[in-house]
Amino acid sequence: MHQKELETLIRLLDDPDDEVYNIIKLKLHDAGTSIIKKLEKTWEIVDNPLVQERIEEISHQIQFSYIYNEFSKNFLKEENDIFNILLLISKFHFPEIDIDNYKTRFYALLHGIEAELTSGLTPLEKIKVVDHIVYQEYKISRVFSGQKNPDNYLLSSLLTNNKGNSLALTLFYLAIGQKLNLPLYAVNLPDNFALAYLKMPSLEVDIQIKDVLFYINPGNRGAIFSRIEIDEFLKKVGKPNDSKYYLPISTKQTIKIYMNSLHKSYYDYGNKTKAKEFARLLSFVK
Repeated sequence: MHQKELETLIRLLDDPDDEVYNIIKLKLHDAGTSIIKKLEKTWEIVDNPLVQERIEEISHQIQFSYIYNEFSKNFLKEENDIFNILLLISKFHFPEIDIDNYKTRFYALLHGIEAELTSGLTPLEKIKVVDHIVYQEYKISRVFSGQKNPDNYLLSSLLTNNKGNSLALTLFYLAIGQKLNLPLYAVNLPDNFALAYLKMPSLEVDIQIKDVLFYINPGNRGAIFSRIEIDEFLKKVGKPNDSKYYLPISTKQTIKIYMNSLHKSYYDYGNKTKAKEFARLLSFVK
């Protein structure tokens, strides 16, 4: 959209006629995210509550359409990019964040790990490198207070505060593994998440418990554990030794569990508007 046309449409936002406003809103919406900064600047200087309210509505609709379309692209791919999906969810929650800023932070951490992943390392040694960078150098840790607060699910919050809930830490660790081509996949334990390090690089073959080298708990500083610990955990919580608690699930299933939990947290924290919008994004993983 040309600057002159954009400024003309913005000047008309004070028109009291709803039909006129709807035409203007549609045109500005179609212009996309490129006009967001101009709308924000106008909101700051204009002294008209009606115009400010309309700018907020249009900006929100533009940003949600962007998130929705990007989600659609990600889930059409054969392999879902966990990092990009986590970024988009953060952008949904905090529309004002600068995605490039969080990309820079994430890839700086990733490059730190890559620098220490020398050839010849065993799987266990590779995980020790990841744990050292994530938990010791970056001091990333789990929050115990307000675990179900929507903020504590977000990649942006984790990279800003170096803290997140157990689901956020697991998805973050999984995103690192995906970028480094480590054969890591989530295991859906009762009210818990762990990661399995597999002998093979993908889930394309029929995975059996013997194909899991070891398990990782990202919520406990990347602690390594075995099937024996899962046996003990299941006994403690009164669950059967079902193979589903030992075998990895797909990336899409993992994202679905994460998103369902975040969706519930919006309701639990009284944000019904966010919950309803987020349900539209959830439709991609149903």
